[in-house]
Amino acid sequence: SSLTNLIFESNMGGIVDQRSEPARGRYILIIEPFTQILQVNVPGFITGRFRVAAPQARDVLYYEIEPEERAPDLISVIFNVEPGDATLYLDDQLTEANQTVQLGPGTHQVRLEREGFRIIEDAVTVSPENILFSYEMEEIDIVPVNILSNVTGARVVIDGTERGQIDRGGGLGLFLYPGTYVLSVSSTGYVTRNKTLEVSEEGDNRFTLDLQRNIGELAMDVTPSDAMLTLNGEVYSGENLIELTPGIYQLTVQKQGYESYNSVIEIVLNERLEKSVTIERNVGELVLKLIPSDATVELNRQDYSGQHLVELAPGRYRLDVQKQGYAPYSESIEIVRNERLERNINLEAYTGSLQFSVSPSNARVSLLDENGETVTNWQGVNVLRELKVGTYTLHVEAPGHIPVEETLEIIKEQTHEHYVALTEGTPWDWEKETKTEVVEVTNPKTGRVWMDRNLGASRAARRSTDAHSYGDLYQWGRAADGHQLRNSATTSTLSTRNQPGHRDFIIAHIRTNDWRNPQKNNLWWGVDGINNPCPPGFRLPSDVEWEDERQSWASRFRTRNNASGAFASPLKLPMAGLRGGSSGSILSVGSRGYYWSSSVTGNHARFLHFSSGSAYLDSFNRAQGYSVRCIKD
Repeated sequence: SSLTNLIFESNMGGIVDQRSEPARGRYILIIEPFTQILQVNVPGFITGRFRVAAPQARDVLYYEIEPEERAPDLISVIFNVEPGDATLYLDDQLTEANQTVQLGPGTHQVRLEREGFRIIEDAVTVSPENILFSYEMEEIDIVPVNILSNVTGARVVIDGTERGQIDRGGGLGLFLYPGTYVLSVSSTGYVTRNKTLEVSEEGDNRFTLDLQRNIGELAMDVTPSDAMLTLNGEVYSGENLIELTPGIYQLTVQKQGYESYNSVIEIVLNERLEKSVTIERNVGELVLKLIPSDATVELNRQDYSGQHLVELAPGRYRLDVQKQGYAPYSESIEIVRNERLERNINLEAYTGSLQFSVSPSNARVSLLDENGETVTNWQGVNVLRELKVGTYTLHVEAPGHIPVEETLEIIKEQTHEHYVALTEGTPWDWEKETKTEVVEVTNPKTGRVWMDRNLGASRAARRSTDAHSYGDLYQWGRAADGHQLRNSATTSTLSTRNQPGHRDFIIAHIRTNDWRNPQKNNLWWGVDGINNPCPPGFRLPSDVEWEDERQSWASRFRTRNNASGAFASPLKLPMAGLRGGSSGSILSVGSRGYYWSSSVTGNHARFLHFSSGSAYLDSFNRAQGYSVRCIKD
């Protein structure tokens, strides 16, 4: 319009938004998709009205509006209408009935509408002598109407009022007065459709309005295939064909260590967009060769220990390599895309000295590192310089004396003075004093080979309570040094060595958890375990191996998951009881069985337990005295 102050109204309240650009003479109205009368008011001009009939969603309609200036020769006219709330249109413009209106002389078109009444259409001639027009509308009956559609559950809206949903039969039955209506059918995922209905008094008022899926398709080919694909922030990873509502989307493809891909795409109704995206690697490589190999590695304070080939995003990093007992190493490195950076780092070990003396002077000495590897051997007194800092074990033995093992700590730039006095006596002889004959037995279900009796037993069990089959009771991790005998003496002094150097059962407070202080976890690991009490070729079973055995005799019948199942198994396990780690008392003999494994958990060790009611794996403190059954390696 050339006018700059237009004011719009809708008889159905159907204006959603108005965007005005008066300087350009343009007005944009966003309206609901149903039939309505739009009224245009401009001061000093005749009110303009126009009817928008059955607009469809997404329609763009254009109108040019040039209101007429209010003429001085207008005539006041009254239209008397019964019923009084009927809708009156004069020249297709909505007008209030039973009210005075200003009309120019001449012929005018009249249309009256009211639900439940027959529509009246007429032409009247207005003049100074002809200013009153009266109409009485005729009532009509409602008629059945069927709305049909292809989508079950679709919403049916008539003239802006929801009237129900399409049922499973594909229809909705209702009653309407004859006349003109705007029908709207909608459902999630479908394009809303509108249609003008002409409902007649007679005939088949069946109207079909099928819906079309409101989707387009996106076919994606992404390399690498495990990259994360998002559309407007929603993840669609792993989907090759994606159905989407038409519109604009932000497409992102990303993966750690790769360049991200970003693009804006448009999905069009009923069209397929094919998109192929390959993202490029965005990493460089860092190759580390370390001495010692178990040193810890940090890059920008993030732990990468144990990784000799590290992939990193390009950029600068702080590399820190350290290990206790060694001088730390640090430098700033730069990682370049698609390039490899190699670093050979040899940490300088901190060292100290050992000044060693022994009695008797002809004792033989072995120095072992914290991994159990022999560092050096000698006899008698010795001074060792430039020893790497850390924990070491001294194994000292001499003819006619009981051998001992002691732990020592070498500290940076300090001399450790260590003296060992061996006790005269005969070392414990496993072969002579355990008297455990090695007889092998195989469990056909697990395929594992075991000794047929407990360590220290004189025979395999003939019943669950066979005392000759009970054998000895070992504290976890101790060697066969005599402590395991059921009548061995006790002491409350904890040992600081792997071999205490005596035959006493060491009593530990329940909160101490162990006969050794500090604890050591690998004393019974494997046939080469430091204190493996089993005969050559045999070792303590792991908790997993014990569980496999228990399952082999407990899985078929739940009632065999107990002491009966333990004895019925090829191992013939008796209820040998235990020796309390905090008291030294022999307990539960003939009523329970306790069998150590080589496995540890926290401060405790794992063991198999069974009684007349149940059998299971558990864990408890290592000072306890339990049975040992050896498995072949």
